[in-house]
Amino acid sequence: MTLTRKCYLKLAVPFILSTVTQPLLGAVDTSVVGHLQDDVYLGGVAIGTVIFNTMYWLFGFLRISTSAHSAQASGSGDRDQRSQSLIHPAIIALVTGCLFILCRHWIFELSMRIMNVSAPVAQQASIYYETLIWTAPLVLLNYVLLGWLMGQQDARSTMLLQIGANVLNIVLSIYCVIHLQLNVFGVAISTVVAHVLSFVVGCLLVFRHLPVRELLASSWNIQKDALKDYLTANMDLVIRTVCLLTMTNLFMRFSSNSGSEYLAANSVLWQLQYVLVYFFDGLGNAASVFSGKALGQHSDSFLKITIRLTNEFALVLMVLQTIILVIFFPKILSLFTSIDHVYELCMIYKYWLFLYPWVIAFSSAYYGVFTGLMKTRVIRNSMIQSTFVFALCLWIFIPHLGNHGLWLSFIIYSLSRSFLLAKETSLMTVKG
Repeated sequence: MTLTRKCYLKLAVPFILSTVTQPLLGAVDTSVVGHLQDDVYLGGVAIGTVIFNTMYWLFGFLRISTSAHSAQASGSGDRDQRSQSLIHPAIIALVTGCLFILCRHWIFELSMRIMNVSAPVAQQASIYYETLIWTAPLVLLNYVLLGWLMGQQDARSTMLLQIGANVLNIVLSIYCVIHLQLNVFGVAISTVVAHVLSFVVGCLLVFRHLPVRELLASSWNIQKDALKDYLTANMDLVIRTVCLLTMTNLFMRFSSNSGSEYLAANSVLWQLQYVLVYFFDGLGNAASVFSGKALGQHSDSFLKITIRLTNEFALVLMVLQTIILVIFFPKILSLFTSIDHVYELCMIYKYWLFLYPWVIAFSSAYYGVFTGLMKTRVIRNSMIQSTFVFALCLWIFIPHLGNHGLWLSFIIYSLSRSFLLAKETSLMTVKG
């Protein structure tokens, strides 16, 4: 099979569109509460979001590795293997989600100590957290369902699952906050509804590929050793996520230390960078599928084409994002907040966001290449090194540059990630 630009885009565009709706959801939540009178609402949602990101990103491998195993199973034509590629991560997701609920109070108390937020912000974060924590099993199961559908190259179902749920969430958030005046609780309960419906729709979409009877028959063949091997194989991705969360929590802690107005402004810019990076993550999802195929075919030539096309489209996205930000940033920012001092602070630090696409693009895109090849050790090592770079930069720059030093540290950290993965990609083969 020859991989052409048209073939690549046929999978990449739906993946990008469906993937980018996830940060858009957080961006809309931030935008909705950012138009309320008090910035504690904005800070509360930002802190609550960081807590859930900390919890769920640790298990982001449920989507990533499920996608890779699903693609490999699809290529092999083994129907039992295809069922197992869904069942194993689903069991882990369900058990983990239930543990999150059981430990919910400890998780929140520990988070508040780490974040060091003011009492009013902590109160709003508590409302957001206590409402959403009950959907933890569904969130993780949705990771599995989405990853499995991606591995099957079912782009249409992937788009339907993510875009449908997130658009519903956005509409409900606007209605509950603006019209019903439920503030932070309105944002949270809207997300609960979206998670539930997303799970129901996701199951129906999976059952189109895997009949319930076939799935149940395969469930009797589950072995403890297989589950153990699944977890062991994903430890590199867990370590990678721990590093990512360390960086995120450090960023928010230093933002909080600067005061509620800086926390609010950095939260707005942070949501915008999420939107930017998820475009590249969508591209990485496509790269993961194609590099997984290269592995299945033992074809270095197919892998080289995948990397070349990934580079081309990453460059196009970088340029487009920068042009849009430079031209439309004031209008985009006005959608997020009407609080004058928050708006003014965002305008001061906007140039760091303009630079961001140029330092993160290849990190996110190459991440997909390595996960498809199951070369997760490279990802782990690059994240460990980049996190040390971030911590060092914080120590050097913040005392002298304040919030500019925080953003400079983040930019250097992102550049480090891209550089380290790009260096490894240039030497990568299917076997090595």
